[in-house]
Amino acid sequence: MRQKHCLVLSSVLVVIVVGLAVTLFVLQPDVMCPKPNVIFSAVQAEPGEFFVVRVDPLGEDGSVLVEAPFITEDPCFFRQGKGLVALIPVGYRSDPGVYALEVAVTKGSKTIYDTEQVFTVNARNFAIQKLYVSPELHAKRDETLWADDHMYTGHARAQSNPDPLWHGPFLEPLKGRITTQFGQIRYINDQESGRHSGLDIASPQGTPVVATNDGAVALARPLNVTGNTVILDHGLNLFTSYSHLDQIAVELGQRVTKGQVIGTVGSTGFSTGSHLHWTVSIGGTFVDPYFVLESADYLEGAILRGELSD
Repeated sequence: MRQKHCLVLSSVLVVIVVGLAVTLFVLQPDVMCPKPNVIFSAVQAEPGEFFVVRVDPLGEDGSVLVEAPFITEDPCFFRQGKGLVALIPVGYRSDPGVYALEVAVTKGSKTIYDTEQVFTVNARNFAIQKLYVSPELHAKRDETLWADDHMYTGHARAQSNPDPLWHGPFLEPLKGRITTQFGQIRYINDQESGRHSGLDIASPQGTPVVATNDGAVALARPLNVTGNTVILDHGLNLFTSYSHLDQIAVELGQRVTKGQVIGTVGSTGFSTGSHLHWTVSIGGTFVDPYFVLESADYLEGAILRGELSD
């Protein structure tokens, strides 16, 4: 009889111990969800620049949300190594100031970690440009035509390769005279028409235009305002576009290599002369092409590539 009671008592103790272990495991989610590292490539930037945010380690069912007043579209995070990484642009209309950049890391439907990072947007002055064009040419910037173009360009930038397609530093698409800088405040016939989204490079019609880095053709077609236009996806939500082309030399979906000819300079669409309108964007937010040309450390660094993981 004593042996039977001992067996019953042992069974009860096992149940209690297992129950306590399960309870402690549930109450300590860090057992399965170790605190991730949130790494910033920079904590200050000027309008037109970008920075990198990496969260590492983070499992397959983890996700990241980054918010700040100067962020106008949700950053796209992509898996690199043992974590997630995103390029985050600071748009040309961002007001200077000190901001709280909030980062929330979730696993399934539960927030497992959140933090704030003080981030400074430095002041930047943009020049003013005034253009005077004929009523016929000005009509090519009609809002309906812009909306039609945005349908195509928005679709082209809606998805991006989850891995970097580029290799090494970015190139200029051609040599020529810069006639309009990034972010310039443009007036057309004395009416403000917004900011300039890229660089205008004047060059004779027919001059070859090359891909600034390896990528995939996300758009290759004539548009109303920007004329014959090519958009390249370089991966991780980074895009370049080439507008007002005379000829397009690539097709949708084609993979291209850095330095490959993708078209020729022209004056199609809303254009006052033969030139290339070249833009760089992260998603739908335009950044300064010069900054990208000079950002090999960001675009090839350990934070982006996941080399910080153990």
